[in-house]
Amino acid sequence: MGEPQIVNRGDQQTVHNTNMYALQKGKENLAVTSEEMQIFLGINMIMGYIRYPKARMYWSSEDGLRLGIIADAMSVNRFEQILSYLHFVDNYTYEPENTDRLFKVRPVLSTLQKTFLATADPEEFHSIDEQMIPFKGQLSIKQYIPKKPKPWGVKVWVRAGSSGYVYRFEVYQGSANRGHSSGLRMAGDVVMRLCDDKKHKNHKVFFDNFFSSIPLLEALKDLGIYGTGTCRANRVKGASQKLKSEKQLTQEGRGACSVVSTNGNITITRWLDSSVIHLASTCAGQSPEDTAKRWLKKKKKKKISVQRPFSVALYNQHMGGVDLVDQCVAMYPHRRRNKRWYIRVFFHFLDVTVVNVWRLYLMSGLEKMNLLIFKASVACALINAGSLQQNRRGRPSGTPPPAKRRTVTKVPSEVRFSTANHWPKLTQVKNANRCHDAACTWKTKYHVALCPGCFANFHIA
Repeated sequence: MGEPQIVNRGDQQTVHNTNMYALQKGKENLAVTSEEMQIFLGINMIMGYIRYPKARMYWSSEDGLRLGIIADAMSVNRFEQILSYLHFVDNYTYEPENTDRLFKVRPVLSTLQKTFLATADPEEFHSIDEQMIPFKGQLSIKQYIPKKPKPWGVKVWVRAGSSGYVYRFEVYQGSANRGHSSGLRMAGDVVMRLCDDKKHKNHKVFFDNFFSSIPLLEALKDLGIYGTGTCRANRVKGASQKLKSEKQLTQEGRGACSVVSTNGNITITRWLDSSVIHLASTCAGQSPEDTAKRWLKKKKKKKISVQRPFSVALYNQHMGGVDLVDQCVAMYPHRRRNKRWYIRVFFHFLDVTVVNVWRLYLMSGLEKMNLLIFKASVACALINAGSLQQNRRGRPSGTPPPAKRRTVTKVPSEVRFSTANHWPKLTQVKNANRCHDAACTWKTKYHVALCPGCFANFHIA
């Protein structure tokens, strides 16, 4: 619904740089317009939820394959031209001392950062986690995370609300481009950068044990931000000796809990579930406890009730914001293979933008709509808007629009190789067609586009 406006904010720059890149590559007459760019983006959205093995199948002459909303909006050759020259910066503005490895897609990322923050009212609960943009080609910032569904790709740090709306993100560029260090390790610095717009607003942030540490929670608290995260046993400082040992918790049984507070009012919770976990928080502790249902390992068909600390319940409730974004993006992703990494990054964030707009739509209180229907409506809106603006250009013509080019149909095999009724017939077409015989290169006006001398060869099986 709001997608065309979001796209329009940066499409003028994208159109300019695409035409500039084509000119630099020797393509002088590309002349992409903003209207064509809207149609191009809409087509790519449709390709995310209607998947064909090959892109050209959307323009197939076969009735069972051809997709009219795509094929009627733009020709396949024009689509491939725009895709091959799609660019977001002028390459000649690159300076050797520029260490930004995301230079080729930086304008898009900067625009989205501002748009995501300005469009939605901030939620109280946020989570920070990593996200992967699948890519297996050669790239210096490519990462490998074995536990991810797509282990190879570009890593992105994301801060999302518990609703699944993305507020902030930062593409990881490697250890050489970490930016300012605050002494909280690389992961702690990421959290501080992603939360620098939430100072003294009493927001709650959740993260896993990759980020969590006692110094990080203290630094966030100094900024008026409450933090909660699972914590590794070697990061709880001296609290480990004050807590009950794992052996004691095991003896007490599943659901046993031990809590201690540090001098900085940070609560450390050691809780026994299927294994022992540690949780550190500046806003939650053991009380009020509730119960959680768990399966018994030995009796899989039986559930038991387990006592659960409040900090664990709060963490489980609000930690899944980034995972929710990943789930929505993975439902209808843009997965067309492309050797240019920045094109993959662009289309990934286009998918994230659609999910964000969908979340805003749901928050507005309007009639509920699932993501597929919403994405389809956005894609159609882009294509229709671009087509209407193209048709309105220039002086209105009093002559009817030119007739569409006749679709060339193949002659069925049973007709082609039958033994009767193959008589040459001269048609009244204006332009001659190329002879259907593979061995002939002439053009003819005979039906079915065959030279008189090629009839025998064409109808012999």
